[in-house]
Amino acid sequence: MWIGTGSSRTARLSAAFTSLALVAVLVTGCGDDKGSDSGAKQGRLSVKATASSYAGPAPLEVEFSAQVNRSNGPVTYLWDFGDGTTSTERSPKHQFKKPDFYAMTLRSKDKSGATDLTNLILRAFDPQKWDKLHDKSKPVTRASAAATVKDSLVSYYSKYPQALPYDPSSSFYDQYPYARAILRKYERENPAVARKHRKQILESRRAQAEAGQPDPK
Repeated sequence: MWIGTGSSRTARLSAAFTSLALVAVLVTGCGDDKGSDSGAKQGRLSVKATASSYAGPAPLEVEFSAQVNRSNGPVTYLWDFGDGTTSTERSPKHQFKKPDFYAMTLRSKDKSGATDLTNLILRAFDPQKWDKLHDKSKPVTRASAAATVKDSLVSYYSKYPQALPYDPSSSFYDQYPYARAILRKYERENPAVARKHRKQILESRRAQAEAGQPDPK
């Protein structure tokens, strides 16, 4: 589960990720690892999504790639580019035509039925704004960039906890472990949501067992 589709999503992203926009520019400039690794674990499908760029002037041309770290048989892919378009290619190319934030997802599934969800955040800037912001003369360390990204994500998910994956063992939390506390708080304050999540987890584990997929725990 990510954060829905349509104009409501982009409006919320624009409000929540103002600081993340600058980080995207600076991380791209300083050569940080451009990808979202789900974290390989025994018995779990693990796919890493990468992008050729995370920020730039609109229209922004980006090449994506899915790297399989662990799977049981062939893998299928579904990219959601966050602008109403999708792709089932392993390494699609896409153009983001309008200046905006784009929250993307890559959903992968292997032969056993195991699934993985990977998230990427991009921003296509107004060309004039991009020229003002893209200043490579001001280096930023990877540590400070990562801290700013964490602050932005915590702020966003604290405001929209329903956007979090329902299963605390999801590989999403391998990448963003601090988000587990937000999920737990959301469930404590909303018992009906907690019951729904437990039901979804049981159904998912049952489907994995029927497919012969080991329990990730």
